[in-house]
Amino acid sequence: MGYPTDGVDNQGWKLYITSLVMIIAAGLFVIARCLARFTIHKLGSDDIAIVASLVSSILLSTYIQLAIHNGYGMHKHDLEKPELRMALKMFFIAQTPYKATVCLNKVAAILLYLRLFVTRSFRVWAYIVMGIVVGYGIGGIGATIWQCVPIAGAWNKSINATCIDSNKFWVAYATLNVVTDVMVLALPILPIVRLQTNVREKILLGGIFLLGSL
Repeated sequence: MGYPTDGVDNQGWKLYITSLVMIIAAGLFVIARCLARFTIHKLGSDDIAIVASLVSSILLSTYIQLAIHNGYGMHKHDLEKPELRMALKMFFIAQTPYKATVCLNKVAAILLYLRLFVTRSFRVWAYIVMGIVVGYGIGGIGATIWQCVPIAGAWNKSINATCIDSNKFWVAYATLNVVTDVMVLALPILPIVRLQTNVREKILLGGIFLLGSL
């Protein structure tokens, strides 16, 4: 189990609590957002993307809980081989909905921008950034699934598998994640600057977009 037990240096419970709290908070936020949008207007494509992201987040949380249940967060020497393999397998599966969630959140933000800003130049740049985000997301998911050949080598170390360097992969993925975050956050800056309003209102509007993207 991934919960605290006497004599075992177990960190899984921290991940368990964090995962549970975040998925509940995300669920409440999405429900509130969709209800608010539905009462004043029909749901948009950005809302659909957010709902898809929530579904992906639920899958992520579920497989993280299963990984913890099988010992993820404990020292591998404290686990039997079947437990270790199952914990690693559940964590391996969780990586795919994690990357899908990251991608869908950014797509939802861009779709929101497209509803608000209608100039041709902005829409061109928005679709370019969306293409980069989706391509990066698909590439990340593909690299995750086929990080080892055969695939089972990712969780079963007894298999003679050829695997990529997971540390380098995560560094590269995190770097691209930050780069695409900056690209998405930068998209509305120019349209906001061009608005016929005072500086204070522009700053407030920019802060709202920043908060929404987070």
